[in-house]
Amino acid sequence: MGRLAIEINDAGLLGVDSGGVRVDSPGYALVDGSVTTGAAAAAQARLQPSRVFSRFWQELSLAALPAGVRGAATMADLAYHHLHDVFSSLETTADEVLLTVPGSYSREQLSLLLGIAREAGLPVSALVDTAVAATTTPKPGKQIIHIDLMLHQVVLTRLQQGGRLRRDKVEVVDECGQREMHAAAARVVSDLFVRNTRYDPMHSAAAEQQMFDRLPDWLSAIERDGSVSASVEFDDKTHSVEVGRDVIGTALESLLARMRRHLATLTRPGEQLVLMIDHRLQQLPGLHKALASEASEVLELPRGAAALGALRLRDEIVSGDGTVSFATSVRWDGQTGARLQPPSATPPVTGDTPTHVIVGDRAWRLQGGALVFGSDPGDEGKNIVLTGELSGISRTHCSLLPNDGQVRLQDHSSHGTWVNDARVDGSAVVHSGDVIRLGGGSQVLLLVSEQS
Repeated sequence: MGRLAIEINDAGLLGVDSGGVRVDSPGYALVDGSVTTGAAAAAQARLQPSRVFSRFWQELSLAALPAGVRGAATMADLAYHHLHDVFSSLETTADEVLLTVPGSYSREQLSLLLGIAREAGLPVSALVDTAVAATTTPKPGKQIIHIDLMLHQVVLTRLQQGGRLRRDKVEVVDECGQREMHAAAARVVSDLFVRNTRYDPMHSAAAEQQMFDRLPDWLSAIERDGSVSASVEFDDKTHSVEVGRDVIGTALESLLARMRRHLATLTRPGEQLVLMIDHRLQQLPGLHKALASEASEVLELPRGAAALGALRLRDEIVSGDGTVSFATSVRWDGQTGARLQPPSATPPVTGDTPTHVIVGDRAWRLQGGALVFGSDPGDEGKNIVLTGELSGISRTHCSLLPNDGQVRLQDHSSHGTWVNDARVDGSAVVHSGDVIRLGGGSQVLLLVSEQS
């Protein structure tokens, strides 16, 4: 049986199967006679602002699009095209799809979403709240709040522990989403260009689009390394400035202050607070430090955490009578710190001791000392420099050390390392068949054992 989970978020749709994130499609739609969605539409957001829409998931409804728009009639039409495009791009024969939905959605929006999904050909079997699905680690005696950065808002969800993990209360911070935070960061970066190079990247739509396209990578690099050399090419010239964490932190201060005020309204006095932050928030420089002052613990979730959680919870959230349920609670034991599994759950199987780790298209033998992984792990020892998407990857991220017939994974990062979607607390013994995800989930290591 093929099974998928899709995270619904106005910042983008994430399509996930048991192997991890397969599709990450930004929440944009270009309407110009026909409808183009995802990255291609986002790349036109500042070139064709009157034809690119980004609020159709946030304001999911039958509200009409502006007069003169040709190719779609309502917000729901755009959601249909986006969901259909994502499902089609998966090239799957899945006969079951699970949807995770933000706590801000009303009953009417959930009903409309289900109708859109069916029209788009998705065999939806269950809906589950994003915060509930993403939560995997009980915190006995503490309160848990999940923070989900969307495109135009932040959704804060307080969770209640006990015999079940329940969605307790939801707080929405409007006009404080990824788009507003990127706009605030872009303004200070643009000012730096003007002051240092006398070039204004905001002076043309093409240059502005280029800057916003590169901004997420710049912010990730600043969070990882403390600064970045930001470059924009225009008229066959390259303009560069150095952008530091302090500058971006100052730009985001007012937006973070709004988030913290709403967070304070959810927090129960006298209880230790655990915050769970999604992968989009982790890319904002200084955010972890700002939130750490509000909580006893900040957990950084991997990309696709909610969708992966939905797949793990499938047997619990899918009803047995063929109807589509909406889950806002799951089995849980918040007193002992044990996650309760449904009776049909299969116990984990411990594999053999791994002999190799596969990174991309290469296999590295685990012998004679530690293998160290990261974006820049240095020159000493056996170091593997990771390439490609490095969002959430620390310079020295983690290491694998074979010793006494075991292999131990050590996490050295500030962004986290996960084994089979469970975050590693310091170190853990790993086995053949385990999947290791680094930081935001962009880098995956697979452990295998050689057979004769």
